[in-house]
Amino acid sequence: TRCLKKLHSEMAELIQTRETSYATERKLNVANIKNGAGEYVGPTADGTAAFLNDFAPGAKGTVTVNVLSKASGAYPIASFSYGLAYAAGKDAEKQKAVKEFMTFVLGDCAAKYAVSKGYSPVTGRLADIAKASINDIG
Repeated sequence: TRCLKKLHSEMAELIQTRETSYATERKLNVANIKNGAGEYVGPTADGTAAFLNDFAPGAKGTVTVNVLSKASGAYPIASFSYGLAYAAGKDAEKQKAVKEFMTFVLGDCAAKYAVSKGYSPVTGRLADIAKASINDIG
């Protein structure tokens, strides 16, 4: 069973999804993927932003990405990370700290680190929704 556990661990490591920085830090190749516009596009911040900004807005800051997007330059393998916070009803000081943290992550932190770490900063209509949601905290 020890052998099976080791194999399972190695296989789990092999098939995990990784951000682009995982590949670039290890000097691995990344694939250009054919998007809905028929273009082969690599995983860049601009390509990710083009894909993720083709969406339908939902309730409370959620979005549904158009997985069949025909946006030019869109890199079609991307996803979101959501930050969750209470809009009201909690300690005001903590709510203020959460709001400041999320504002920092969306703004200064993303501008300084996102692209160099293989992530796409939140831009366009998506940034507008995120900022509006952050403004609702408190």
